[in-house]
Amino acid sequence: MNNIAEGLDIHYRNVITGILNTDGKHLGEDIQHLLDEIAEYQTIVDDYMYVIESDFRQTESMALSMVVPIAEDKPIKLPQGYRFQSYYQLLDLVGSRVVDADTVQLQNQIVTLLEYLAEQDHDPATPLIMRLHQLNDHRYTEVYVGIAVRRIGANEGEE
Repeated sequence: MNNIAEGLDIHYRNVITGILNTDGKHLGEDIQHLLDEIAEYQTIVDDYMYVIESDFRQTESMALSMVVPIAEDKPIKLPQGYRFQSYYQLLDLVGSRVVDADTVQLQNQIVTLLEYLAEQDHDPATPLIMRLHQLNDHRYTEVYVGIAVRRIGANEGEE
């Protein structure tokens, strides 16, 4: 079953952003530690997301760009190396969602998404983007890739 959608956007107001360096073994713990540190001084209001800035197949050393939405219009205190942004958006995304996925299922969904991009002749414009939701007793993981959108413009038909 193909549960891939195109034309998706993500918009946040008031986020804390920064790079988290971790490894696959401690990924969950390191993310939770960062969220706990942010929650000491700010109110986290929405599902966080991260962009995998390194090769997702190499889990020994990973660099993640974290995006954590907060309620406050101005942060009280930021974790070291992190910054505040009043607005954050990603446009022109292709994405998919998996429910209660383990690592292998998530990796398989990523491969399916990348194969879909190739089949549709889409040019990736971003690294992998992961957004996590907890609803009732289920964890939803959304996987996105930004694509280069071919816009009809002045260069079409010109010689």
